[in-house]
Parts: sequence; structure tokens; C-alpha cells
Amino acid sequence: MTTSEFTIMQLQESRNRSIVFWNSLEETFLFSQDALGSKRPIEVIREILAEDFFNLHNILRRGNSSISESPFANAAFVSVEEELKRIQPFREKLLQLIYSFNNNDFEDIQVVSNSARSTYSLAQLLSRILQKENEIRGQLLFQFQMFKQKNILAA
Repeated sequence: MTTSEFTIMQLQESRNRSIVFWNSLEETFLFSQDALGSKRPIEVIREILAEDFFNLHNILRRGNSSISESPFANAAFVSVEEELKRIQPFREKLLQLIYSFNNNDFEDIQVVSNSARSTYSLAQLLSRILQKENEIRGQLLFQFQMFKQKNILAA
């Protein structure tokens, strides 16, 4: 198994876990907003998915991307399924790009992170992408548990 294949397998596994989790969330939770006015869960999911778009351009341009808004930032929030459909072309292009790299590229290619203004090897950047999606999924799970608990106590 090549580094590309292994990386794609990890990215797919992480996304599959996210999709199963997101699809299990109640619609009332997806569109709810807490008293502090934080982002609604559906907005958080869109941000996770939009990372595919940003990461694709960031890797292609080695971090010299001036793109700051996803192409569907102003689209209405409908459902998790709609959000997944919107990002699918970018996700496929990202995975194809990763597949095109040889084993040496993962250490040799350097990408400047637009958010942190730090330089990472492609391997480090992809690892950070995985970590971020997994962390946010965990945060949403915690928020969902609190949401359920609050609704049980209110009933």
C-alpha cells in the first residue's frame, strides 16, 4: 500500500464516521443555537466540509491561495445530505490529487498553512486535516449529549 493509498483510506474512514454521526443527529439539534449564540451544528458541519475546498486549493498552490470564502458560503442550510452533495466534486478532486503524489512527495512538498502561517510538509498538513475533523466531530458529539440532556430535563 502506498502512502497515498493509506492517506486516502484514513481520510475516507474519518469522513465515513463523520457522515454516520451527522446523519444520526436530530434536525432540531442541527438547526439549534445555544444561549451564547455559537454556530449552529449544521454551520459547523458546513465548515468541516468546506475544508475540502480550501485544502484542495491550498495544496495545489502550496499555500499561496487567496481564496477566503467557499463557493457555497451563502447557500441556504437544508440538510447534511445537501451539504455533502455540494462538496462532493471538491472532495473527489482532493482525493485524486493526494493519489497523484508519490511517497517522497509527502515529506518533500511544503505547504504554507493560510490559517497558522506556518509551513508544513504535505504529510503533516494531511495529518492536521484528519485531526481537525475528528476533534470537531467529538465536540459536536459532546454538544449533542448536552442538548439531549437539557431536553430530557426540560420535559
